[in-house]
Amino acid sequence: MLVIAYGMEPRGIPTGTGQKRVDNTEQTASVSWWPRTNSWARGSLDASWWTPQCEADFYQKRLSHFAQHIYKLPNQTKWRHNLKFRLGVKKCCDGYEVWASDMIKCQKM
Repeated sequence: MLVIAYGMEPRGIPTGTGQKRVDNTEQTASVSWWPRTNSWARGSLDASWWTPQCEADFYQKRLSHFAQHIYKLPNQTKWRHNLKFRLGVKKCCDGYEVWASDMIKCQKM
């Protein structure tokens, strides 16, 4: 069973979310065309700004799948796994956040 709210943006990009039955049980999992905010934040592409890696590794690749009529609806666990491209990006950005926080603290003293 797949229940999904489905739509198309003006450029033909699918949108929407839904519920999918898990392994012939009564349990369901949330699925979506695009990752939710928390899944994106846990992935390695979230640098707090849109990077060339976000554009190339994620967005353009996803659009090319749609152009090839490959429509997969991952659940949130799969989204988190699928968004782990460059693990060093997340560590680097987290380091910048710590550095910036320390700089602000020093200026307040």
